[in-house]
Amino acid sequence: MSVTENHLSVSKLSSTTKRWISHFCLLTLPITTALATVSIQPAKAQFNGCMGSDCVQYDLSTQAKCLQVGTETSPNAPVGTTPGWYLGLNTEIDQKILKGDVIAYKIRWSSGWSGWYVTGVNDLDAKFNTGNKTMRRIWSYFTDHQHLYIICYQP
Repeated sequence: MSVTENHLSVSKLSSTTKRWISHFCLLTLPITTALATVSIQPAKAQFNGCMGSDCVQYDLSTQAKCLQVGTETSPNAPVGTTPGWYLGLNTEIDQKILKGDVIAYKIRWSSGWSGWYVTGVNDLDAKFNTGNKTMRRIWSYFTDHQHLYIICYQP
């Protein structure tokens, strides 16, 4: 049967049959398209740089980006008193000075490197500021000691 003959055969169908075929095609076309799309998708889609079925399916780009500034072999130099590290217990001074959150840091004492101090957790200084008699954080020693820190920036 030629294309023309096939076309003529379809044209001889009743209007009810033509409507039924049209509706059937409209109903099944999206299903057929969806099945075809599913069949060509990779088994494991990449999300947040993760490949696998155990990957978190949420946008993680809003998390802070953190980095270590300075190392024990190449520490940061003392910064002097101008920035204000010695000013009390304010945990936001790092935002004012470095535009980020210092989450942990080390100080190089004359006897060697300290362990990690975590801001607001274990970093209260045993000494106080003599001028105004206020408590301070260990990061007040950034003014006159070598140091390193981990800082986080919000995207």
